[in-house]
Amino acid sequence: MERKPRRMAKLDTGFTLRFAAAASALTITTSRKLIRNFSYYRSDKPDTIYSMDLILLCRTIRKKAFSLYNLMGHDPESSPFFVSLAGEINDLLEELHRNILFFEGDRISEIIPIIDRQRDFWSGLTDEDFYSETLLKALEIEIPDALQETEKKLLLLPDSATI
Repeated sequence: MERKPRRMAKLDTGFTLRFAAAASALTITTSRKLIRNFSYYRSDKPDTIYSMDLILLCRTIRKKAFSLYNLMGHDPESSPFFVSLAGEINDLLEELHRNILFFEGDRISEIIPIIDRQRDFWSGLTDEDFYSETLLKALEIEIPDALQETEKKLLLLPDSATI
């Protein structure tokens, strides 16, 4: 009886690379969040928040959302980085929310619900089903419109707020 040589299982290199990329993206996202939280809670908090900084933050969120839209629509192989970008967007929305609270309540009462809806939407970023056609459609119209509306309302705020 002749024995056939055994073969090792062959790994799909595409899967291995995507898994490594996903692990790296998750590590980067978590590290950024830890760094942000550490610097926020351990440093001297600013006495003054400038509305222009909030506007720039809103524009950064819009750019990241646009980048995510382009990646999802044109390069689905970059899917591990979808979570990283969505995590950045979520973190920036949290920062925007935290900093806008320096301003008087009557001035921000219309802005907070818009930001909160966005934060609620992006909180699902770790769900597998989040990165679907629904997100792509939201990135095309709803999210840019909400961020544009937020920016317009931020322009109406005073130049700065002090604690």
